[in-house]
Amino acid sequence: THMYKYTNIRNINKAVERNLNKFVLDTESKYRGQLFTIANRILAKKNVKIVLLAGPSCAGKTTTAKLIKQILELKGREVQVISMDDFFIDLDKRKKLPDGSTDYDSPEVLNYPLMKECFEKLFSGEDTYFPEYDFKNSKSVPNSKLYKYKYNSIIIFEGIHVLNPKLLKNLGTKDYFRLYVSPMNAFKNDEHNMTTKDLRLLRRIVRDIK
Repeated sequence: THMYKYTNIRNINKAVERNLNKFVLDTESKYRGQLFTIANRILAKKNVKIVLLAGPSCAGKTTTAKLIKQILELKGREVQVISMDDFFIDLDKRKKLPDGSTDYDSPEVLNYPLMKECFEKLFSGEDTYFPEYDFKNSKSVPNSKLYKYKYNSIIIFEGIHVLNPKLLKNLGTKDYFRLYVSPMNAFKNDEHNMTTKDLRLLRRIVRDIK
C-alpha cells in the first residue's frame, strides 16, 4: 500500500459537511489548474497536430479531453475530440482470446487501416468522414462523423491504447503530444482501503448501470 497516496475519508466527509459547494469548487479548481499547465505545454511545443490522451478504464479520459478542449479554445485554437473507440471492429468479427472468451478491448480489436486512412486524409487538409462505434449493437457504423479540416487546429485523440506503438504508426503524423491520465489518490477509513483501481472499478460500475 506504500505506492498509494491515501486520503482519509473522514476528513473528506468533514469538509463536505462544512461546505459542500466549496469542497467541489476547490477540487475542480485544482484539477483545472493542472489542465491549464498541460494546455500551455501543448501550445509551447511547435506543430502539435494531435494530442494523444491515454489512460485505464474510467480514469477520466473523456472528461479530461473535453476540459482541455475548452482551455485550448479559450487560448484561440480550434480543437476537435475523436474517440479511439470509434475504430473498434464489429464484435462478431473479432478473433477470440486464447481462453475462448470475447476480446472486448485489446489493441487487436482496432481497425488500423481505416484509422490510417482517416487521419492521413484529415491531416492532408480534407474534410473527412470517420466511423462511429454503436455499442448498443456492437457494430461499426461507417462514415458517421464528419470532421472538417481547419488550419492550425488540434485533434485530441482519446482512448486506452492511443500510446501503443502499433497505433502510433497509423496516425498520419508524428507531430503529437502524449498525455496519460489516471487517478493518483487512494482513500481509506478505519476499516477499509480503496485503491485507485478500486475507485475506477466503482466508477465503471456506476457508469455501466446508468
